[in-house]
Amino acid sequence: MLLAVLLLFTSAPANLPLAARAAAARTPSPLPHDRLHFGLSNEPGDFGWLQASGVPFRYRYTYLSGGVNTNQGWETWNTPTGQYASYYLNDSQSFGAVPVFSYYEICQSNGPNGPGDPKCYQDNSTQDLANLGSAAVMNAYFANFKLLLDKASAFGGTVVIQVEPDLWGFLEQRAAALGKTTANAAPVSVKSSGYNDPAVTGTEDTARGLACSLLRLRDAYAPNALLAIHASPWGSGVDIASDTSPAVNAATEADKVATFLNSACLASNPFVGSTWDLVFNDLDDHDAGWWETGCGGCINAGHTHWWDPTNTAFPNFSRYLAWVAELAAKTSRPQVAWQVPVGNQYFLTMNNTCGHYQDNVAQYFLGHPADLFSAGLIAVLFGSGNGCQTTNTDLRADGVTNNGGAPTTDALGYCTACNTHTSVYADDDGGFLRIFVGQYYALAKPAAPAGVSAVPFSSYARVSWTAPADNGSPITAYRVTPYLGGSSAGTPVTYASAQTNQAFTGLAFGSAYRFSVAAINGVGIGPESALSNLVSIGSRLPVLPAPTSSPPPRPPVAHNPPASPSPRAAAPRALASQPPTTPRRAVATVPTAGHRGPADRLGGWRRGGLLYL
Repeated sequence: MLLAVLLLFTSAPANLPLAARAAAARTPSPLPHDRLHFGLSNEPGDFGWLQASGVPFRYRYTYLSGGVNTNQGWETWNTPTGQYASYYLNDSQSFGAVPVFSYYEICQSNGPNGPGDPKCYQDNSTQDLANLGSAAVMNAYFANFKLLLDKASAFGGTVVIQVEPDLWGFLEQRAAALGKTTANAAPVSVKSSGYNDPAVTGTEDTARGLACSLLRLRDAYAPNALLAIHASPWGSGVDIASDTSPAVNAATEADKVATFLNSACLASNPFVGSTWDLVFNDLDDHDAGWWETGCGGCINAGHTHWWDPTNTAFPNFSRYLAWVAELAAKTSRPQVAWQVPVGNQYFLTMNNTCGHYQDNVAQYFLGHPADLFSAGLIAVLFGSGNGCQTTNTDLRADGVTNNGGAPTTDALGYCTACNTHTSVYADDDGGFLRIFVGQYYALAKPAAPAGVSAVPFSSYARVSWTAPADNGSPITAYRVTPYLGGSSAGTPVTYASAQTNQAFTGLAFGSAYRFSVAAINGVGIGPESALSNLVSIGSRLPVLPAPTSSPPPRPPVAHNPPASPSPRAAAPRALASQPPTTPRRAVATVPTAGHRGPADRLGGWRRGGLLYL
């Protein structure tokens, strides 16, 4: 599946009208998308951990939260006002990571229902919808968002702003309650908020108006910022991440979410402006082991937070990836998995206690990066979403722990007492992320195959090559591309096999082709080979070069017959046409083997969501 073109809004002249500035700003995105990349939650206090880890994480995220009218929001965390964002942007750039802000402000703001704390933690859906209807809250909200854009503009580099995780799922359900499927059905105080900026006053009082206003503000003040809308896996009313029913159709549920998001200025901006650049999604805001042992009976017959790594029972990874792939197809945007639980079932320290809860998502994701990338994901961002969840740092301050050498039995986790490895790191996850993400980035794409040759048949060509160096990750597939006259002639075919010859079918009789081959491993697709010899389909002989106008004379040939007749050579046996067999799906081999923000910034955030050896 081809990834959608990534878009970045770069600087445009400030004196142009809004529409012209948006059009002038659109250029290809610099976000890394050559293969799946990894990032993590990383607060300023944990920046030293990131630097010392030696792991080139490509993304680094933090929450911007606290409420827009509470005098406790992100803009107050450092001086001068908003400096927290500037510090974070600059530190991220110095490390080489793309900074990501999870902008989470509506729920924690003081509103008609009362203060964000504790109302947001008690029922964030009700608090969100009430605050969205308040002109006073929304006026302050737009001003706060404009402050962030000013900081992003001053920074000048690439920055991703993930706007309001969960909120769009609540709005989707609000529209559904009104019998609608689109964002213009959900009321929001936008134009009526009194925020005096044409980017806002030129829209409407709906969820669509909110989305388009934020995009128009970006166009006007920080075109270097990439904006991401959030797809909640429960937004359609069926929770892909926890529903145990085999009858759930992932594509159907993804289509419902995509319909709503596309109407929220993802497909187009009817008020003249840009559209969203990325689609984020979440899996869970707690580790699966916490739901089982620390939640007091949250597991029930209809829902579970353990995913089946064999992809037999539900929920499982195949269903999630089918949901993501459908979202990618219907939104035409790159996808990002965000706040992915950090727990693992590998290290002894994972004993299902506070800070050390087990999960299997990180292990599966690191074991199947090519599958995630094929589904449309360009990045996975690890991080805990609530207190007591597993983190990649020593947040518990308990040092190196290995549970007395005893593995932890987990009846529901598909892996009984398998966390048998001893950790040498104080990280609450035992060092799992630093070790295995580090190993992932130590690998490289395979080199280019050599010696590519082709033999023609009536409707196909048999293409052969020599396997290249795999650069540390076993080759699992090859991609063969046909060429006519030096130009690509048709869709490349990927063969999910390490076999070094394949029958390339569907070629035009009488046409002459060359072929290139690229190898694929767990890291990605390597460079293309040199082109093969030229072959004409329908002929068993390779196409010879055209003769020159004055061919050289043939040298004399001496005839010296043998003293006795030689045995007659057997006539060459005609090879039967052999179409390719159905390729087997290859499974990438993985070597054996985010810190959350302060609780007051994350508490009350709704649930949103192997390395098998």
